[in-house]
Amino acid sequence: FCWVDLETTDVPTAKAFYAGLFGWEMEDLPSGETTYTMCRLRGKDVAAIYPGPGPGRPQYPPHWNSYIAVTDLDFATSQAKGLGASMIAEPFDVMDTGRMAVIQDATGAVVNLWEPKPFSGARLVNEVGAWSWNELVTPDIEGAKAFYAALLGWDAADVPAGFPRASFTLGRFLIGGVHVPTKGEGEASRWEVSFRVADVDAIAELARDLGGQIQFPPMDIPVGRFSVIRDPTGAALTITAFPAGPVRGVDGS
Repeated sequence: FCWVDLETTDVPTAKAFYAGLFGWEMEDLPSGETTYTMCRLRGKDVAAIYPGPGPGRPQYPPHWNSYIAVTDLDFATSQAKGLGASMIAEPFDVMDTGRMAVIQDATGAVVNLWEPKPFSGARLVNEVGAWSWNELVTPDIEGAKAFYAALLGWDAADVPAGFPRASFTLGRFLIGGVHVPTKGEGEASRWEVSFRVADVDAIAELARDLGGQIQFPPMDIPVGRFSVIRDPTGAALTITAFPAGPVRGVDGS
């Protein structure tokens, strides 16, 4: 994974919320007929916010997008189709920054494929206030393992938990996770995005003060503590604290 951005119907409200929640600095960048707001922490790109959906795109509620880097976008999308994926948006140029496509994987989860030209993604990850994890929620965990193994060469290893869950790796690099929906999560397949915080309970309360909602209250997990919240525009995100340091190193290991 190389990048995350928020597609929302209320950009001003989202900008105010995330600036207050994570201390992000915002810069509006013209992007064709719309504006792409770059979010930065200590001057480094961490995420973005933009109004959606764009022309010809499905009407999805506000949500966070996950981007996967590929070296050859046309080849990757062709392979994805052969593996049972549906195309939401065929490969297209994003000005002079890169090329992207939007696919719905074989389990039904939407994910973006990105070929850098030259924008390669986030400049700060796995630190407090920055993006730190991607987790696929799907009833078809075996289908997900097979799809991403064939498309991207990811290996999957089952992880001990109270419900079916696995981690994705690429060589020595930890890519993300996948689990079947738990009670209250909903059955729809989707990629979820997590951000690291210093104190989950405090940030969850801050999110509520800023107009957000707490979907899953703070709870302990083997590596720390997490909560699922919704921003004021309705987009869900996970906040996680790792007392012993991030699960995934800055280099992805």
